[in-house]
Amino acid sequence: MYLTISEIKNDGTVLTNHQNVIGCEVVIKRNSPPTPEITVSSITGGKQVTISYPDEILANSLNSTYIKSLYKREYKIVYDGEANTNRYSNYTAAISAITKPCFVTAIYTDPAGNVATATKRIDVSDIPDSSSITVKQDGNTVTIEEGRPATIYYINTRRDKESGINKDVFNFMN
Repeated sequence: MYLTISEIKNDGTVLTNHQNVIGCEVVIKRNSPPTPEITVSSITGGKQVTISYPDEILANSLNSTYIKSLYKREYKIVYDGEANTNRYSNYTAAISAITKPCFVTAIYTDPAGNVATATKRIDVSDIPDSSSITVKQDGNTVTIEEGRPATIYYINTRRDKESGINKDVFNFMN
């Protein structure tokens, strides 16, 4: 968006202070952010899980410090047989000392409400018996899901499932 800033005096004269200044960029994002990557490593006393949330590939401007601060990075660890552990927390650093079998789920939500999810099974035994490995036990199983709840709206725009975004994407400027 290019802006022109003018001051109108009481006598009707117009004083233009700034003309065709880049004011902001508008990005209407409809795709999910990159899928989080879950990495498991062995440490003394259990396993350590590291989650990386990759940069956007859609537009480099989405990787600015300010925009990246608006993204939500969350995870949950659900231990086998312990349903009460099914709660999301903000991801800030590697998760250490996992000593019981569990599922780790990472969620990456962009400011527009687009979501990317990855889930990985963590088996605490170092070398499972290869003849008895199942999908539930395999620590390398990753499930990727994508969805768009679209519960967040910006600058008076709204996504309508039937007709797009308010029919006129730049209606807020009128």
